[in-house]
Amino acid sequence: MLSKRKKIALLLYLRQRHQKKSCWIHPMNIRRAKVGAFVTTMPDSKKYPEKCFKYLRMDISTFYKLLVL
Repeated sequence: MLSKRKKIALLLYLRQRHQKKSCWIHPMNIRRAKVGAFVTTMPDSKKYPEKCFKYLRMDISTFYKLLVL
């Protein structure tokens, strides 16, 4: 049987573990979850070229050249 002190400590631990964690999420990623990856990535590529480079692993111009092939 747990002592009263251990029960309180366990309760506090469980509460802290279940608290909602907040962190910043890029606006492009918020829309991607709702609409879809390709639909949000391509129009936002001009606004956030560094994010699109990380996503596509190539420049936007290279990606469009591949689409033409």
